[in-house]
Amino acid sequence: MAYHRFGEDYVSREFLEDQIKYLKKHFCPIGLELFIEFLCRRAVLKANSVVLTVDDGYQDFYRLAFPILRKYEFPATVFLTTEFIDKRIWLWHDILNFGIKNTANTDFTLDGRVFDLTNQQGKIKLKSHLDGVCTSVSTTERDELINQVLKELGVRVPEQPTSEYSPLTWNQILEMSRNGISFGSHTRTHPILSKLPTEEALYEIGGSKKRLEEVLQREVLSFCYPNGKEGDFNEKVKLMVKEAGFTCAMSLIYGMNSLGSDPYELRRMALDARSYIHFLHDVSGFGVMRESIHKMKTKVLGGQN
Repeated sequence: MAYHRFGEDYVSREFLEDQIKYLKKHFCPIGLELFIEFLCRRAVLKANSVVLTVDDGYQDFYRLAFPILRKYEFPATVFLTTEFIDKRIWLWHDILNFGIKNTANTDFTLDGRVFDLTNQQGKIKLKSHLDGVCTSVSTTERDELINQVLKELGVRVPEQPTSEYSPLTWNQILEMSRNGISFGSHTRTHPILSKLPTEEALYEIGGSKKRLEEVLQREVLSFCYPNGKEGDFNEKVKLMVKEAGFTCAMSLIYGMNSLGSDPYELRRMALDARSYIHFLHDVSGFGVMRESIHKMKTKVLGGQN
C-alpha cells in the first residue's frame, strides 16, 4: 500500500482509520523489513500479509496518520526526501500546486490548450498536464518550465514551504522511529532518476542514504523511486540503488508482490481519497486480477494481427 498526503483534500483522518481497521481485521500487517527477509527466503509470511508505505515525508503524516497507526499498532515505512526534510527545498510538484492555487489569472495557455482556472476542475487538469510534462524532461528543463509557469501565473513562491506543504521535522522522525515507524530513502530532491546524468543520480541516491543514517544512527536499507512509474527508473538506476547498499526499492507500478518479485522493483497500490469501494477493489486483489486479464487479452489479440 502507498500513501502520500493526509487531510480533508487527501485521505481524511476518518477514511484512513476505516482503512486501517479493515486491513487490521482482514490482513496481517507487517513491517517492510520482514517482507524483505521473506524475499531473501529468510522468513515465512502469511498469504494475506500487507505492508504500508508513505512517500515524501509531509507534516500531515505526523499529525493525522501516525496517531492512528500507533493506536492500531500498525507498522509503516515512510520514504523521506532529505533536502525537503532539511527545509532547503519545496517539492517541485508542490510549487506548481501553490502557483495554480494562488494565481489571480482566469485561464492559462500551454501547448496550444487553454485551461480554465475559474474552477477546480480546470486547475486539476492544468496540474495533471504539467506533471506529465515535468516528469518527461530533464531536471533543468523541468525547473525552467516551472519558473516560466510561475511567471505567467503571476505568483511568487515563498522561500520555504507554507504550512500546507510543510515537511516532518527530524525530532518527529526520531520520535516515530521509536514507535513502530521505519524510514527509507526517497532521494535528496525528488528528481526523476532516469532523466539524470549518472553522477547526479548517484549523489541523489547515496546522499539521501548518508543523511538519513547520520540522523537516525542506523543503517537505512529501503529506497523508493520518485514518481515510481515505468520510465521514471530503469535497469541502470536499479543497479545504482543496489550498489549504494539498499536491499529493496519501491516503485509505484500498480500490483502485488510475491516470493519471485524483483526486490528493486516492488509494486504498490496507491491509496488516495477515492471511495471505500475503490479501496476494497484494490486490497481484494480484484484490480490486479482485472489488469492481468486485460494484458493477457491484449497480448492474445495483438498476436492475431
